[in-house]
Amino acid sequence: MFSRFSPTTARKTAAVEPVTIGCALLLGACSFACQARRSPLERLSPSATSAAVPPSAAGVAPRTAEPAQNPYLTEPSTQAPTDVNVAMQLPQPLLEPTPEQDPSQYVAANPPWPATLTEIYGSELIRRIKETAQRKGMKGVLINAWASWCGPCKVEMPLLLELDRRYEKRGIDVWFVSVDKSTEAARVEAVLRERAVPAPHYVVKGRLGYFKEALSPIWKGSLPSTFLFDADGRLRYYWGAQVFESELVPVLDDFLAGKPIDGMANFKVRRGSTDR
Repeated sequence: MFSRFSPTTARKTAAVEPVTIGCALLLGACSFACQARRSPLERLSPSATSAAVPPSAAGVAPRTAEPAQNPYLTEPSTQAPTDVNVAMQLPQPLLEPTPEQDPSQYVAANPPWPATLTEIYGSELIRRIKETAQRKGMKGVLINAWASWCGPCKVEMPLLLELDRRYEKRGIDVWFVSVDKSTEAARVEAVLRERAVPAPHYVVKGRLGYFKEALSPIWKGSLPSTFLFDADGRLRYYWGAQVFESELVPVLDDFLAGKPIDGMANFKVRRGSTDR
């Protein structure tokens, strides 16, 4: 059996066993060390150690339960999660770098593209939309980004071609832009020929990253992707996946009717389908 002694009591007790004295000294040292590690306020007020310290008082910010607001929304969204369309002010095209800023943007394609395909920068595409709209009296252009290796891109092409024929007289054209590399030129030409896609046959010129930003920073590269630009070259609506007639036609009709359509498609909500 061992008794608990403070260091002071151990020194005053002459008849204590040597082992007991050693243990008492060790316990006293541990107690002193623990006291030393406590704050001055705690050492002066022992009752303070048992009081619960709220997180804010301890310097830790309380976790907020509110989600971050979308920076592109013109106002906080009140739409239900089942809405097919997400109303928002889309980020607009960005200028590409100058040759001084990034010379690699202006390096010629290797191997070169054949003459049947038209290379175009994103900024040139936007400028051509505005010029064509002014010349032909158009109200807008659908730009479809696709690739020869993209199955859904080729599946939706017949629908877009049909819409091109249907809406051309109403003031909307459909243009296709391939994001393939020049090494895939033969495959690009084969797809365009098989689906009887009329000219112009555009292919991305320069770096794809700059081309995406030149159409809209909201486009991260998903294929297929379709953009509706108005006659001023302003992006009005964005579809970031394969589209169907029931998703395109209402937006195009409302756009031609002058109704507010600015936004993007919510592809997580589709009839008879689950999250993509």
